[in-house]
Amino acid sequence: MGLRKSVTLVTLALLVALMSLAVGCSGSAETTEVLEADAAKGVKIAVGEQFDLVLESNATTGFEWRLVEPTTEETVKKIKNEYQEPNTGTVGAGGTDHWTFEGARAGEATIKLEYIRPWEPNAPPDRTITLKVTVTE
Repeated sequence: MGLRKSVTLVTLALLVALMSLAVGCSGSAETTEVLEADAAKGVKIAVGEQFDLVLESNATTGFEWRLVEPTTEETVKKIKNEYQEPNTGTVGAGGTDHWTFEGARAGEATIKLEYIRPWEPNAPPDRTITLKVTVTE
């Protein structure tokens, strides 16, 4: 078998492998995104489904989002939260906090977060978000 034919076969094999990988990835469920402005509408998810609550935040001000409710994870379970810096390149620009939750069992729950400075325990929160979550079977 010539070198050219071998290269062609290897290239085709790689293309088939990449296409198989792409098809496998496209079957995964997307995470529902809930923006801060839409929190009052609530969110409805199924057991095992995740959603991402996206909140405006600015780590340079000392403020951070703190989870107040739920205090238990019976209906809705917190998976993770992470701060994403902006891509502006501007010093002091705000970013977003992403809070990922998952439906643990059917029912209703309320998620409440407060935007606070941790070293000011007696100061009222700068902002509060309350999100009603309905989890279905």
